[in-house]
Parts: sequence; structure tokens; C-alpha cells
Amino acid sequence: MKQLFFLCMAFILLVSCDVPGKIVLKNTQNFPVQFNIYRTDYDSLVAKKEFVLTEKAGSKATINILYGFGYVWTDENIKEDISTISRIEIISKLDTIVLKDQGAIFKYYKAHRKGIFKQTILMKF
Repeated sequence: MKQLFFLCMAFILLVSCDVPGKIVLKNTQNFPVQFNIYRTDYDSLVAKKEFVLTEKAGSKATINILYGFGYVWTDENIKEDISTISRIEIISKLDTIVLKDQGAIFKYYKAHRKGIFKQTILMKF
């Protein structure tokens, strides 16, 4: 009876936890890779700000960008997130991937959703 109780409690605990939404930048190569995400955002005064998120992943490294608990990459959430992205670059010693078009970025994000609840976008290079 105790085992059944603990099994039920473990199940309830696991089901009730919010899983964080995230983008995972994973370098599978033996040399560094640079990930650049160019964003355009507007502050409260409607002033346009441009900034670049640059992450350099060493060989076989993984970088996580967290979006918060309970965040799921639905089509609407992808569209909302990429609405501020003007370009994504993945640069390595051997190759470079550049996504400039909103449609291409949307397809890339949608094709790389992972997890039971589609809470992760995996950018693997």
C-alpha cells in the first residue's frame, strides 16, 4: 500500500511540474561554433533598438536559453518570438548557415521543436 501511495505521489509531482521552454544551442563538432541571433525590439517609448545575442559554443558544448516555465513552442509562440528576429547565423570553421527570411526562420524553428510538449527548439550544428 505504501508503494502505491508513493507511486501516485511521484506521478502527481511529475505531471504537475511546469517544464521550461528553451532554445538549446548544441555544438556537435570538435571546434567552436558561433550562434548569432539578431533582434529588433521596441521599448516603451517606441524607440527601435537592435541587438545581437552572440553565443560561442566550444567543441561539444551545449548552451541553453530559457524562456520560462510552461512555455510551449506553438505556431503562435514561434511567430511572436521570431517577429523581432531579423537574422540568425550559425558560423563554424567549415560552414555557415544564415536565415534571413521570417518564413525560413519559422520553418527552421518548427522543424526543430523537441520534447513531449514541444518545449525545446534544438539548434544543432
